[in-house]
Amino acid sequence: MFTVVIRPRAAADFEASYDYYARVASPSVAENFSNDFQSVCDLIASLPEIGSRRFAHLFPGKNLRSWSLHRFPVRVFYLVHGKQVEIVAIEHERREPLSTSGEPDN
Repeated sequence: MFTVVIRPRAAADFEASYDYYARVASPSVAENFSNDFQSVCDLIASLPEIGSRRFAHLFPGKNLRSWSLHRFPVRVFYLVHGKQVEIVAIEHERREPLSTSGEPDN
């Protein structure tokens, strides 16, 4: 099992999405979002290579991967370093990937 680390930018992304779902939909939808995100964290902790490398070209040499939440149009971007998975961003699937984050390890 790999250790999952959530970078500050990803934590802010999560909080913004959670708050959005709580405000626009309902607190229970926000909790479903949180549970779906936790399921993705558990999955990539046990199988880090499962993520798509579709966006790896954005940051060559960084081993950038992504995985989408099951019930929400949100993609989790992460890097694999040794036995650690670093979640670097959590973005809506319709956004330009990592458009505001700069380097994924900043």
